[in-house]
This record gives sequence, C-alpha cells and structure tokens, in this order.
Amino acid sequence: MTAESARRAENFELEDIIRLWSICFGDSPELVRQLYAACSLLETTFVAGSPPDAMMTAFDGLSLSGRRASYIYALCTRPEKRGRGLAGAVLSRIIDESFARGTQLVCLHPASLSLWRWYRDAKGFKPLILAQPREIEPLPAADGTVREISAEEFIILSGEFPDLNYPLPLLRAQDLFWRDGSGAFLALESGGVRALALAKARGDALLLKQLCAPPNAERALATLAARHFGLPRVSLLAPVTPSRDALPDLCYVTNDPDFIPDHNFVFPFLLD
Repeated sequence: MTAESARRAENFELEDIIRLWSICFGDSPELVRQLYAACSLLETTFVAGSPPDAMMTAFDGLSLSGRRASYIYALCTRPEKRGRGLAGAVLSRIIDESFARGTQLVCLHPASLSLWRWYRDAKGFKPLILAQPREIEPLPAADGTVREISAEEFIILSGEFPDLNYPLPLLRAQDLFWRDGSGAFLALESGGVRALALAKARGDALLLKQLCAPPNAERALATLAARHFGLPRVSLLAPVTPSRDALPDLCYVTNDPDFIPDHNFVFPFLLD
C-alpha cells in the first residue's frame, strides 16, 4: 500500500477518529475530543480507509536544532485491519505532507524497541535524542517558590529562555494528559534564580524535564519541585548519545542533506 492510499481526514470523520484512537490507545473519548479541540489536530490528521482504519496526527511549529520541525503522534491501526500496510501508508503520507508544508525535520517518539526498528529499517528514521534519568540528592532544606502554571503561561515565561521554543498546541496536549494531577508545568525560583520545568510523578520519585537552570542551582530547584509533590526522590532527565539499537526518546527523518543532529538536549514532552 502506498502513501497515495492515505489522505487528510475530513471534518465529518472526527467521531470515527476519536473512536479509533480510544480503541487503540485506551484514552477516553472525552479526552481525545478535548485534545482535538484544544490543539486543532484534525487539519493535520491523516487516515486510511473509510471509515478510518488507520490514522496519525502531527503537531507543527516546533523548532529543533535550528530546523523547522513537526512532531508526529498516535500512529495506529484498527486491530482487525493490521498487517495490511495501512500504518505505513499513513506514515509515508504524513511525512510527505509535512515536508510539503516547509518542515525540515519530522520527529516521533517510538513506543517500543520493535516499533523503533520498524521506523528505522522500513522508513529510514535515525535516532535524535536519548535521555536517561540522573538522580539528584535533595537538599535538607531549600528556600524558594514553586507554582504550577498553565501551558499558556509556560509559553510566555519561556521567552526568558532562548533554548525553549515549543508550540502551544503540543503544550496544551501535554496539559490534558496531566489533568489527573500526575504532572505539571512548574515555575520555580530559588536564590534569585528563575527556572521552568516539566514534572511527572512516577512512583515515589519526581521526574523533571527541561529544568532550565544553571548547574549550581539545579539541586535547590529540584528539591523544591520534589517537595511540592510530596515525593522523597527526584531525577532529572539528561541526554546521552544514542546508539543504533537503544530505544531513543525521539527519532527523525529529514529532507535537509546538511542537517547534523545535536544529541545534547532533551525533548520537553511526556505525552503519557
């Protein structure tokens, strides 16, 4: 099956897409409906079949390594229709359409090692980011403030940090996945140092991404974040150089022959 057999989703197919997403990923229809409304995803969703049997959507407007990028997400096929090439056709079409819109990097998070191998071997994806948690020993005491903020406020405050450049729709999506209180956008301040972070509770530990702070302030800010969630342990995701067989946090294809990947940063989202 070729990319031409996949197509852009139609407005009248929204409820079919919501049902397909819920079947494949287990998210509630209400959450998926809110996600599509908040992030205007229908215009960048591609499907195969009528009604849709396979789908994938894209978040545009991302900037990575100085390149315009799209983050593609939620590739799935109706269980009884798998093995027919539908997912491959949708993936190829969404990549082609992203490049046609001026995107230079198309990125995704492979959910498993077997999927990563398929993206790599069948579709030419390469590893971009691999991050591993680095545990930080909390301080006995740390003075400062922590605020949970909205996706919109995170965007406004991120203007103070030149390395942060993320599209609001993707932040809104992350916010929806954290409605259960398991994660949050944080604005922190300690000793005159201001920082932003994404925080996700996992067991008895807090996992931080994108703690934008100088190294000498990391420990105090991480301590404040852990105490805000009432957790005794805290880890900060730190980048390592990805290898061919390790499961990357982010992989990519590009239409830019001059692109040289920068592995020294952490993808800022935890869409779970």
